Amino acid sequence: MGSYAYYDRAFLKVRWPQRSLAVIVLGLCFFGLFFVLYDIAVSYTTAARASLALSMLPLQTMIVGALLGIEPLTGRKTMGVCVAVLGVFAALAFGLSAAPSGAWRGELIMTGAVLCMAFYNVWSRAGHFPNRRPMSLLG
Repeated sequence: MGSYAYYDRAFLKVRWPQRSLAVIVLGLCFFGLFFVLYDIAVSYTTAARASLALSMLPLQTMIVGALLGIEPLTGRKTMGVCVAVLGVFAALAFGLSAAPSGAWRGELIMTGAVLCMAFYNVWSRAGHFPNRRPMSLLG
């Protein structure tokens, strides 16, 4: 019983990294909120339509990066993402008649899930966590 008390005291003496709160928020945003919203979205629409909405991730990541001032928009980058997004819009537009009633709710919720993923992509870049260990990217 005495050995457990040692570990409890040792845990309290650990120096937590300065960016612990940021890492916790990132983890909750992507590993928590994203998957909850994804599951809710699929309950309102089909998995195929939810996956098409998920393919909007490059556009949303580009927009979030630009809005936060982390990554500037360039013409070449914008054109590439816009071509990809046009393909998504075409695929969704031609299948609108086959969509279940209320599918727009699922697609809207999926857009929110993808937004969580976009913020995670932008904020978790190497430049924002310079003191991380190399293997921490695998965790």
